[in-house]
Order: sequence, then structure tokens, then C-alpha cells
Amino acid sequence: MKIMHLAGGGDIGGAKTHIISLAKELSRTNTLKLVSFRYGDFAESAKAEGIDVTEIKSAFLLKDIHALFIEYDKFKPDIVHCHGAKANMMGLFLKRHRNACVTTTIHSDYRKDYMHNLFKQATIGLFNTLALRIIKFHIAVTEQFARTLISRGFEAYNMFSIYNGIDFEKEMPKISRQEYFEQYGIPYNPDELIIGIAARLTKIKDIPTLIKGFAKAHADNSNMRLLIGGDGEEKQKLTDLANQLGVSEKVHFLGWIDDVDSFFSVIDIDVISSLSETFPYSLTEGIRAGAIPVSSNVGGASSLIDQKVTGYIFEPKDYETLGNYLYQLSKDKNKRITMQKASYEHTKANFSLKAMKNKQEDIYSLILKHFNEKERNKVVICGAYGRGNAGDEAIKYTTLSSMRNIDPDMDICVMTLRPKKERAIDRVQTIYTFNVIKLFFLLRKSKIFVSGGGSLIQDVTSSRSLFFYTFTLYLAKKLGCKVIMFGCGIGPVSRPFNRKLSGKIIDNYVDVITVRDHMSEKELQSLGVTKPQITVSADPAINLTADKSNTHKIFISEDIPADGKYICLALRSWKNFNRNEAVAKACEHMYNKYGFTTIFFPMEYPKDLSVSEKTAELLDTPYYLIRNKYPTEQVVAFMSKMEQVVAMRLHALIFAAANYVPVVGISYDVKVSGFMNYIESSACLELSDVTEHSVINAMEESFKHRERVIKATNTLKEKEAVNKQQFIKLLEN
Repeated sequence: MKIMHLAGGGDIGGAKTHIISLAKELSRTNTLKLVSFRYGDFAESAKAEGIDVTEIKSAFLLKDIHALFIEYDKFKPDIVHCHGAKANMMGLFLKRHRNACVTTTIHSDYRKDYMHNLFKQATIGLFNTLALRIIKFHIAVTEQFARTLISRGFEAYNMFSIYNGIDFEKEMPKISRQEYFEQYGIPYNPDELIIGIAARLTKIKDIPTLIKGFAKAHADNSNMRLLIGGDGEEKQKLTDLANQLGVSEKVHFLGWIDDVDSFFSVIDIDVISSLSETFPYSLTEGIRAGAIPVSSNVGGASSLIDQKVTGYIFEPKDYETLGNYLYQLSKDKNKRITMQKASYEHTKANFSLKAMKNKQEDIYSLILKHFNEKERNKVVICGAYGRGNAGDEAIKYTTLSSMRNIDPDMDICVMTLRPKKERAIDRVQTIYTFNVIKLFFLLRKSKIFVSGGGSLIQDVTSSRSLFFYTFTLYLAKKLGCKVIMFGCGIGPVSRPFNRKLSGKIIDNYVDVITVRDHMSEKELQSLGVTKPQITVSADPAINLTADKSNTHKIFISEDIPADGKYICLALRSWKNFNRNEAVAKACEHMYNKYGFTTIFFPMEYPKDLSVSEKTAELLDTPYYLIRNKYPTEQVVAFMSKMEQVVAMRLHALIFAAANYVPVVGISYDVKVSGFMNYIESSACLELSDVTEHSVINAMEESFKHRERVIKATNTLKEKEAVNKQQFIKLLEN
């Protein structure tokens, strides 16, 4: 591959290291040219690493553009990779006048660049912001930052992420701490804990938080010292702060450091206190040299640090927590040894130069594929998403997982009521569900329309939703899409006109249908649907199994002891549900007999909260009430830890059954009783049959036929694969 990198040439710190390291590694197996728009240290450092560097710098912008065109025409790269504001602007000229495939790495938050200089913010910063919107392909230096950019409207399909790699084979300087301290006139005490930071002394780095945290720790243990390597406009303020806090004799300003490896090799703890970062490269440099990372919760710090295992993370400006962490480390040498070893091994395994180079080459291949795409390839997923219902979100989660298992690079757009929030969470393009005009233009360039699970085709809640969802089927087919109804629940459709309309549209405008139960299949047949292929599968959520890493997250967030025994109750408000006392009494019985504490879980938040609160108030035994909304994977993991789940909400039952937890269904709708029949469970009550004794009997019954239900559930898990198989057939035809 022929790759041309463009850089402003004034790059320093992590950005400089990343560009030169990446260019050097890529040069090993590709033909690469680096164009620097400034003479000086950056270009010379790149040349010293054996990189082919061309420097372009004159007093006239047009002359520089012309020189760049000459270099481009001579080199004929497959891809142009920009770094920084000036490079982005120059890349736009190549995009416009040479039809070049241009991408850019966003090394820092462009909204916070030049925050110390209003003039630069209003000129260079503004031009860079515009350039980033025009350039089609973007690379963020952490996945977290990539999602932030997506939430701002950058296209998810063309957003990639890469982490800065570091050379673990590089030989570290052999300088003792005593020798290093003598160079700077720092008092040497072999027993002191040495804390350090290497950063520009600017507002964004928030060094005051570090000095305050250090002062707090120092008040409890004076056997520590702070080294600050860097220079900048904030230096005098920081010096004054150290004096005010009475730690000036223990805080040392070393000025700008050229030899950062020596600096990191003499400190014990490497701190980042920034208000904003993308990927804090100095943390990996510190870890390589043997320092323990302690960082504010910014950028990719959480990908590098496993809290309390490989380091510590604190919230920006929280100097008290930082001080506590520094004090804990100062008093526990064994913890420092264990943490240092763990952080080194984790970083070496996941953030090497080889891993970075391989990832970058994969990104280039995807960018070139996207650049050359001509045919319709987008998949649009429609469902009742964005309402806060954990069941619908689970359907979306599993549908997206299925699509990405088929093709990790699939171009997906989701229709949702919360497009801005969910495009970052799910890393997809989104549109507002009822924006029909935007949907019209989207479907014209899409390949497949997925009506994604749930009970969309029913008129129990309203006829309007039925009309809308059948209209989307009609519109998608008319605009040239293949249409699949994916793992759906159908019915009941009661009104004669609604039955006639929905039957006709599904029969004529849908290619393939997979339904989650036999009742849905029968409902389609009764609606007169004969043309599309109908296959009985299962709800996509039936294969959601708990990830152990998520098991305790809700327990911790809600302050619930993780080692207790619990029954989960997932109720919903319904027209004639007034059996709160009967359910409460049954829960008290289970507590008194088995020691099971009740946890109320509102599956559609906050809609289900009131019925949960009303029932909880009737209990004379301990209980917990979940008051926050959580991601699907955490909800599933939480349900897996229950002794039993009693639910009106279908997907609470599915989450539990998928993880072999005994379930009791309270059926307000045929989809609940249908699922319970599907898993061969008799522990299901119609809403009108709910009494204290009937609920208790159902709870007891669910434990008795556990093995039968597990066997039926495993059969369902196998059936669910049909959803994916039918989608693949549609994709390939």
C-alpha cells in the first residue's frame, strides 16, 4: 500500500510520538511518505527514524498547495492520512482537486484545542472544525473518543479508533534516581515515594488538581516528592499554589524535558490530571518504565487502567480522591509491586507498536473499501426503540449483534426515539423514528429493511403504531429494499380494518418473516399472509447470556449486597392490574420460607416505577427498588444472579430463562403466556387469576420443573439461529 501522511510539523508530546512511531512501523511493510508543513524538530526526528520526509514551507499558502500537488502526483498514494489542523486543511485540497481518499486522525478534542488563545480558537480552530466535517473518514485515538465524536454527528460507519502503541523493545536509560536528582539539584532520599507528571503547563492539563492531591497525601505521609516535567503559561500560578499549600520544598518544576524515558524511569507513580485527553500517551511511557498509572477519567484512561488492579482512576478536579490514592500507594509497598507488574503486563500485551500497526492497516483497508463502494449496502433497522424499555433495547442489542457477527463492517442505521444518544451507545447511524422525509431518502440508498423484533404488528396499544409500522414495510419495498420481519411477535390484531390492511401489506411487501413463536405464525396465517416465507424461530434475546464482568455492576451502583439471595419482580402498569397486595404477600412468603429478598426492577423506566413503588410499600419484609436505567448487558447479568424472576414484562422472563433462572409469568398479553408455553413452564398466571395463594403456588411450581424448562430453553436457543440464517439468505440473494 502507498500511504502519504500529512502533518503540520509543529507536533509535540503524544501526537508527535504517535505519528512518528506509526509512520516508522508502517514503513516496514508499505511505501510511505511523510509531508511536514514546517521545518524543525518534528521533521528531523522523523528523518532520524528512517522515514521518507518531505518538508513544504513557504510564505505563501498557494505555493505550498502547489508543492503538495506535485508531491501527490509524483507519489500517487492509495490513501492520504492527515494529522492536525493544517494537515486537515491541505488534505481538503487533495480531496477536492485530486479526488484523493483522505482520512484524518483526531488526536485531541477539537472543541478544546486553543482554549487558552481566543484568536487561534476563532481562526485555526474554526477552520479545523469545518475541515473535520468535510473529511469523510475519521480515526479517533480511543474508542471512547470515537463515540463522543459520533454523538456529535460524525458518521459511525466511517469512524474508526486506534490506541497509541509504544515500543516495549526499546532499551531504557540506565540512570539511577540519585544521578537524575543531582542533575536538577533535588534532595535525594532513597525511601521517598516519587510522584511525577510530564505535561505542558496549560489549563487543560489541570496541574492544580495534582498539586492539591499531593498536598493532601503529603499531610498524612510526608515521605513523598512530586516532580513536574514541562513548561507553559501556568507555571507561575502553579509555583504560587505549591507555596500556599506549604509543599513548595517537595514540589519540583523541571522545565521542558527532552529525555522523557529517564524521567519516567525515576518515578514510582505517573499521574495524569487533565480535564480532557484523547489517549494519554505519557501513561504508557510511564508504565513501560515501571511507573504505576493514576489518571483522571478522561479519554482512553479506562481502557488502559483496570481500577484498583492496574492503577487508579479519579474524576477530573477530584483532588481529594487523588490524594487518598497517592496516600494508599505510599503506605503499601506490596500493593505498588503487584499493581506495577499487572499494569506492565496488560499494557505490553495490548498497546504494542505491532498491534497499533496491524490495526492501522486494517483501518486503511476498510477506508479504501468504503471509498470505492458504489452499490446500495445500508441496512435499516426499525423497532420500538428509544422508549426506555429494557426488552426493546435487548431486541435492538441482539439484532445489532447478529448483523455484526455476519459482517463486522456492516453499514447500519437504526430508527429510534433517541437518535443522538443511541448513535454513540450503539455506534451506528440513527434517525428519529417518525422523521418520514429523512427515512424516504435513507431507504432509497439502502439494501435491506429489518422490522426488528418485538410486537410491532398489533393493535392492543393503538392502531396508530400498527399503521406506522406497516407503512414502513410498504415504503421500504417501494423504494427498492429487501424486507425482513426479524424474530417478530405478531398480534393480536383485533379490528377488522386493521386485520385486512396489515395482512395485505405484509403479504405483498415483505420478503422473509421469522416469528418468535407458533402463536405469531398462526396469527399471520389468519391475516391471510401466504407469499413471504414464514419460519418459526425465537426471540433474539433468548441467546443473551450473562457476561461475568458485568455481574456485579448493578449491585454496586444500587448499593445491594452481591452475596444475597433475591427474587426479582418486574411489574408493569396495566388497565386492570390491582393485585399489588397479593403479589406483595407472596414475596413475603418467599422471604420467610427461603430468605429470598425482593428486588423490584422497572423494565421500562420510569413508566414501571410507580407500580413497583406501590407494591414495595405493602411489603413488611426487606426489599430493594432499582431506580436507574442500565445497559442491556448489565440487566442480563443482574437477572442471572436471581434465585427467581416473577414478571409481567416478557423480556424479564426471557433474560432469566436464557440464564436458566426459574421464572413465573403474570400474563397481561398472549405474548407472555405464549413464551411460557414455549419453554414448557406451567408457572404462568393470567392477570385475572392473581391471588396470594396462586402466586405462591406458581413460585413453588417454577422450582419443581426446572430441568424441563432448561431443556426447552436450550431448544429455543438453537431455533433462534434461524433469524440469522434467513437474514444471510436475503443478503446473498
